[in-house]
Amino acid sequence: MPIALWLSQKTGNIYIDIINRHNSRIQLWKQNATESVTIAGSPLGQASSTTTLLSGPNELVVNANETIMYVSDAGNKRIQNFQLI
Repeated sequence: MPIALWLSQKTGNIYIDIINRHNSRIQLWKQNATESVTIAGSPLGQASSTTTLLSGPNELVVNANETIMYVSDAGNKRIQNFQLI
């Protein structure tokens, strides 16, 4: 179930924070795409506390120039940041 969405004003891409019993990841849907891409967390949705994985993300924001995404990683009690290319 998606719990947070962010729409890029530059590209129209949609960033989706997906959390449920088996997912701890952020998906990117590019305009006109038929599939999403995992850009943060495990592509398989596995929760973890490593520097690149998430456990119960519950909010995301992207900075003004759309180069960094910040994710509230509730299960690990931290804020993670990810470079957007």
